[in-house]
Amino acid sequence: MLCPVCDQELVALDGRFRCSDRHGCMIQEGAIIQMMLKGYVSKSLSDDPPVNSRKDEIDCPNCGAPMDRHHYKDTNARVDSCTNCDFMWFDTGELRKSLVETRL
Repeated sequence: MLCPVCDQELVALDGRFRCSDRHGCMIQEGAIIQMMLKGYVSKSLSDDPPVNSRKDEIDCPNCGAPMDRHHYKDTNARVDSCTNCDFMWFDTGELRKSLVETRL
């Protein structure tokens, strides 16, 4: 799978696929829930500011369908959800923000 921002190969890491150029990561909803249950918030999720080379609309790296941009649950984190499969794209820092702000 390729990064929807820079077209670099995504690297599998801890149940998610991340851009080696730090544009963000792709993850499935079930993996996010598991991370929340384990209290998993680490520096590897990056609290760096997002890279500003982001396109407004992106296609899913998994299936190529358009992704819908919205807030993740009741957080300030913005996420792109695939309209066809259950993958989501978080820009740099947004996954960490969603894990910190979400309460189970």
